[in-house]
Amino acid sequence: DLRQTLDSVIDSLGPLARENSVAIERDFANGPLNVPGDRDELFQVFENLLENACKYGQSGGRVVVTIAHSDDGPEPGIDVTIRDFGPGIPEEHIPRITERFYRVDVENSRTQKGTGLGLSIV
Repeated sequence: DLRQTLDSVIDSLGPLARENSVAIERDFANGPLNVPGDRDELFQVFENLLENACKYGQSGGRVVVTIAHSDDGPEPGIDVTIRDFGPGIPEEHIPRITERFYRVDVENSRTQKGTGLGLSIV
């Protein structure tokens, strides 16, 4: 149940969000939001993405977590979006952000205690 998993992730990162003056907003579709997968691994993926949004998008003041039904593929699915309103990632860095230890802004990453592994794990 993605609703339950994402609610748990949001709750666990509440203190970090408050520390960074970020409001986390939920925009969850109605109805069942079940997907096949390992809850702990899904938790880890969404925790990493939401943590990054809170830490690196803090200047935007809010993060929106959306769960929506999708009919784009051959079978119905569910899309999860985690959107912050910070400065974003410069386009030239996008192809490399999932490389191990790659950091867009080394100095900012150090102050946020980043390791450069999160997105490669995701």
